[in-house]
Amino acid sequence: MSEYKWFAGSSVYLSDLLRPLFNEAIPQKSRFEAVFDRFEYIFALAQADFYEKRRNEKGSWSFQLEHGWFVVRNRGQPQDILNVVAQEIAKFGNSWPPLKAGLFDGNTGRLGNIKPGLDRGVGKVRERLV
Repeated sequence: MSEYKWFAGSSVYLSDLLRPLFNEAIPQKSRFEAVFDRFEYIFALAQADFYEKRRNEKGSWSFQLEHGWFVVRNRGQPQDILNVVAQEIAKFGNSWPPLKAGLFDGNTGRLGNIKPGLDRGVGKVRERLV
């Protein structure tokens, strides 16, 4: 994974900075990485939602995807955060915790408009990294 440090620069820095602070609560490195990927991905979804609301560009996707570890880590694996979150949404629907917290206006329909666009953007970046 170190070959992608150039790609995820600030993400790597933030992950390395936060890791010691969470070491007691999350001692396993792999668990911390999964939590960090979740944070980055949900943050990217929230940014995309904000962007779409602000720009009101329904049907067109020009959100600038920020680089992050979640883009390169575990791609093509069952633990890929895109897949993990998709499974959670399918399982919990409107009870998915980020929706209950008010993200995406608490609406699976709104999330359903945002997530595919972000995932397509992640896919395009991943294709360029092969």
